[in-house]
Amino acid sequence: MDAPGIGWADVAFRVREFYAAREQTAYVQVQRGSHIEQALAPLGFSSTGDGDAHAQLASVARALRSLRSVAPDVTAEVDETTTAAAATLDGGTATGRGVLSGDWLLVEGLEVESAHRRRGLATAVLAELLDWGASRGATTAMLHVETANVGAIALYERHGFVTHHTNRYLTGR
Repeated sequence: MDAPGIGWADVAFRVREFYAAREQTAYVQVQRGSHIEQALAPLGFSSTGDGDAHAQLASVARALRSLRSVAPDVTAEVDETTTAAAATLDGGTATGRGVLSGDWLLVEGLEVESAHRRRGLATAVLAELLDWGASRGATTAMLHVETANVGAIALYERHGFVTHHTNRYLTGR
């Protein structure tokens, strides 16, 4: 992002004002180590400490081929609209959501209950969402994954996802 067109102090003020009107704490998402993070730091914005998140990208076709080759044969329920789908396995044991924007598929909220992990359920949910997106013209998938979630990062990288950048959340208390 280029300079905002107003001073950074004005940006910080307007962000705080927006959130104050909603009686919430001011939050912004920035790329970790970016000039925006550096500009906001002296204005009282600091890391929330909740964990940074990688933005990872993959070719839908490539990732889907890889996922299909190893995903367990489980029945998924897919609740869909024209631009979004939610995949649920095993009565909610594993879930995830996909949202279309043009030919991009945003994968979010991929979660497996802790007692059911390491059984390929995340792989199956991801395959369902990519299959749904591909059937609607998605060519690129994007997701966010916390940098501390090494298991999920390994899963995504095995299937062709690569880190594009890393986000950090800042709060301006």
